[in-house]
Amino acid sequence: MPSLDFDLESREFKHFFDANYQRFEDAKNSCIDIITALAKQSEIGELTKIEGRIKDKDECIKKFHRKYQGKLEADEQPYRIQDYISDLIGIRIVCLYEDQIVRVSELLRRHFRIIDVTDKIAAVESTEDSFGYKGLHIDMSMGENLIGEEQYRPFAGLCFEVQIRSLIQDAWSVLDHKIKYKNRFPTIFGGGSMSSRRCLSWLTGNLRKFVTPLPNCWKKPPLRLMRTKMPLRPHRMAVRR
Repeated sequence: MPSLDFDLESREFKHFFDANYQRFEDAKNSCIDIITALAKQSEIGELTKIEGRIKDKDECIKKFHRKYQGKLEADEQPYRIQDYISDLIGIRIVCLYEDQIVRVSELLRRHFRIIDVTDKIAAVESTEDSFGYKGLHIDMSMGENLIGEEQYRPFAGLCFEVQIRSLIQDAWSVLDHKIKYKNRFPTIFGGGSMSSRRCLSWLTGNLRKFVTPLPNCWKKPPLRLMRTKMPLRPHRMAVRR
């Protein structure tokens, strides 16, 4: 039963987490298998990786304390911690190119029940301190078509947070996480000065400009290259005497 006792609710959450841990693991693995199969059957193209994790129970409690506890208790609103942790089961989909992100999200919309969508690409496009943490976040659960199958029925009501990123966005997010949460800014970039952050943000933007048109290059080579027919000639090496 929900209450305003944080210590009690923390203990109740740990009990809930431990009792359901295997269910969470099975749900995560099933979700990865479903998305992998759907992607292979679609025309999305090659995906770099699809992986998942179960959020540490202590991290869940810390997140609740940081984001929700104060307001709920100020409003005298009883709570259960598990009702506020939407990313307990996390799935990460890394695309080779940025234009695949929309196609992956459309695929998920057709086969899962979408709860919420957060576009962190647009939200931080001009923000220096969050240059690397970009991606599309989707909170979702298994739809009726999946829950209707016996093997997925135990996962009814579980929420999955799916992060969809390009390869470049994913690489920068690792660095951004170290800067923001670990307070480790590489010395090669000046140890974290604002000018260094601007420099790194500029570099990220230019990398994106370079990577974005690449898929079209593979599909259609530049016209001047197709028209050029240069005979192969043996390379002559100068011989010293």
